[in-house]
Amino acid sequence: MRAKRLLAALLALLGLLGALALAHRYRAWAEAPPYRQGQGLAFLPPALAAALCRASEGQALCLQGYFAARIPQEIQGLPERYCQGLSGPAARACSKVMGLRLVVFPSSVRLCERLPDPEACARYVGRGAYARGGEARVKEECGKVRGPLLFNCQVGAAMEMVERRPKENLQAAWRLCEGANPDGTVCTGALGSALLSAVKDRKRAEALCLDLPPLQAARCVAGVKRAAEKKL
Repeated sequence: MRAKRLLAALLALLGLLGALALAHRYRAWAEAPPYRQGQGLAFLPPALAAALCRASEGQALCLQGYFAARIPQEIQGLPERYCQGLSGPAARACSKVMGLRLVVFPSSVRLCERLPDPEACARYVGRGAYARGGEARVKEECGKVRGPLLFNCQVGAAMEMVERRPKENLQAAWRLCEGANPDGTVCTGALGSALLSAVKDRKRAEALCLDLPPLQAARCVAGVKRAAEKKL
């Protein structure tokens, strides 16, 4: 009888310690930046990770961190298998990460057509192309397609240019972006957001916009304003 009571007490103690350990782990996870939160979920299946990322303050970044940690740098087999069965924000995040992985493939951006969000994939092919080889690599990779994939590939590359060197690259990035989007509707939001993300200060971002030609400057300021309002 005494042995049973001791065993029950031991099991209760182990249960308490386990609960405390899980609580500590959850607290550490909840306090991490969204991207790191996603990385910490890489051992989970996509559906469960997506559910947990919904509780994050930055769902999109959490999901990107998850897929960046889960999808190997050198993908094996058909690229679409890594995003198979996904929809909504999870499909978009997986497609973005796959875009970065596909830059090393001979077909690169053309393979985006096989993914659940081809346009998100193309934007990240553009980002990866600029990161790997500058504007020459962007021209090579984005030039493999036409239509929406070309457009998104160029927009993604322009965003990467701004985020890496906002002051030095801003004019070239606008030229590249508006070459794909002459009316500037997409460039306004995309590059305004990229600029604010890079410099972290709305007034400084707007001051950099004013170095652009008048029409682009006005669009740039409007994009920064829109991005700042979204953060509120």
